[in-house]
Amino acid sequence: LSAATSRKQVSETPVDPVNNARGSADNSATFEGFQVYQTVSPNKSLLTSPQFQVIDDFNSKEWKTRLNSFWRLENGKAGEVTMEHSREDARGLRPGHSLKIGFDLKDRQQFTLYSSLEKLDMSQARFLAMKCKLEPRPKTDLQARARVSLTDWTGRTVTRDITDVCTNHDGRWSEAVLPMSFFKGLDFDQLTKISFTVIGRGRRSRASFSLDEIAFF
Repeated sequence: LSAATSRKQVSETPVDPVNNARGSADNSATFEGFQVYQTVSPNKSLLTSPQFQVIDDFNSKEWKTRLNSFWRLENGKAGEVTMEHSREDARGLRPGHSLKIGFDLKDRQQFTLYSSLEKLDMSQARFLAMKCKLEPRPKTDLQARARVSLTDWTGRTVTRDITDVCTNHDGRWSEAVLPMSFFKGLDFDQLTKISFTVIGRGRRSRASFSLDEIAFF
């Protein structure tokens, strides 16, 4: 990555009685653009590399992760939320797909996409990585915030804001690569859930949120 794009900002979210998130809204941390995806040949799946524990590459026709757990949508009726398997692959693989969620949210409306991690042991993982795009609809400004959360077997959840790193206005995919230290306090021996939450801000948030190649490295 170039020097201009190698540093992105990921913010902690405030304590929330719903998702039990830890951290302060005033605190943020920066991370280098670790090039984890470049460790695999562009024409090969991440599944070919033992360095990756792939959660989902969305190349299956079912709404199942690579751990054989289902994706579920909470508050999907909050504001015209639609999900689809897009034929666009974040790494350009052919054939390949990604997840695209379209939404139209009013202020403070939110939805969450989540799936079980089946008590996954990621104590040796260095990063949680994903390809992402957060794109406003034409002639609109992006108001929504996007967050990723991990939950362990005790029910403790840590949430990180990934809006800035995923926001792109030229249609390109971004790489969100979060050191596991960003999820301090979790028991990585048994992770039970991963979730993505989008929250509307301002009068109206009309955009799409795309995900692909979600994996631990």
